Amino acid sequence: MISHRNLYRAAGVLALCCASSATAQVDLLPDIVYDVNTLYLNEIDTVERPGRVLLRFEGLYPNAGPGEFRLEATGEDAGNGRQRVVQRVDRDDGTSYTRPTAFLYAPHLGDKMEITGWADYYIREILPDDGVGEVLRAGAKTLVGITSSVAVDFGMPLPNMPLPGAQIIRNGGNHGISVGYGDLYPRHLDDQWVDITGLPAGEYWLEVEMDRLDHVLEADDTNNSARIKIALPSSILDSDGDGLNDDAEEVFGTNPDDADSDDDGLSDFDEVAYDGDDTAYNPYHPETNPSGTDLDASSSDTDGDHYSDLTEIAFGHDPLNPEDPGAGGLFCAAGGVSTWRNLAGDLVIVGLSLLVLLWRSFRLPAGRRA
Repeated sequence: MISHRNLYRAAGVLALCCASSATAQVDLLPDIVYDVNTLYLNEIDTVERPGRVLLRFEGLYPNAGPGEFRLEATGEDAGNGRQRVVQRVDRDDGTSYTRPTAFLYAPHLGDKMEITGWADYYIREILPDDGVGEVLRAGAKTLVGITSSVAVDFGMPLPNMPLPGAQIIRNGGNHGISVGYGDLYPRHLDDQWVDITGLPAGEYWLEVEMDRLDHVLEADDTNNSARIKIALPSSILDSDGDGLNDDAEEVFGTNPDDADSDDDGLSDFDEVAYDGDDTAYNPYHPETNPSGTDLDASSSDTDGDHYSDLTEIAFGHDPLNPEDPGAGGLFCAAGGVSTWRNLAGDLVIVGLSLLVLLWRSFRLPAGRRA
């Protein structure tokens, strides 16, 4: 793994050498690197793209070279509302020149720069002896607003680092990163992630590669990648939003795409975790499993007494006991005498239960109803 503190120190020495050179018209080139420490600032996101699991992480791109990194839109039409962009390179005699780039300025997309290969993200297999294996997942950031977000501690002052307030700040079609500053991308930003949906739990390499296609003229092209090990948990994807992840639903036999597999008005989570434990599932059955402690998520009437689980719970009866309610109906305790009033009351309750079921069916997320 690259030690960026040592890298920054080496860059500082390089900057000193370039600044003190007596050769006329020496290019003061930027050196864009990646701060490996920001990769550790990561989190799992299952919200932005329903049904997908995203690994989000922060990114900091410091300029450790002796010169500024400057991009300037030329105003020349590149089609589709975009403009061509040049890189301005400063020289030690105070002059500068521009060179064409593959960057495109997109004013209609938030005044950002569009580029392929600016930042590519990979999840790689870890081989024996910490070898780097094949790419298992990939992502990329192709639309960026490049600016001097934060001053970076390089462990030593860098020549040509501007004073606070004088650093390059993105302004319309002018983007860049000043010497000693970095462009910070918080993990909540667009495309600051890799889709890890379906990857088994385990340890992987998380890798970032900067300027993969060498679009930027810089002092060093060999320090544009960073890599760390990261442990991914078992699936936390909950496609139907019922509180049980998809892996658990597969084990328990419930439908990961339906929050209420048996359409009884109780969510799969409520039935699996009826005994208070959602990590184990022990469904009651009056004949095959009379000692069960959870509701049967495949049946609306777990104990087979012709009253739905939802109705029994609503009126304080035990949905795991076929003797409750007894002959007296929902309004009587077990063993009570049934009367026409009880029967009428039961019919009212059944009607109310149906209304509750209809109400809950319309509250379930779209695509989760039977």
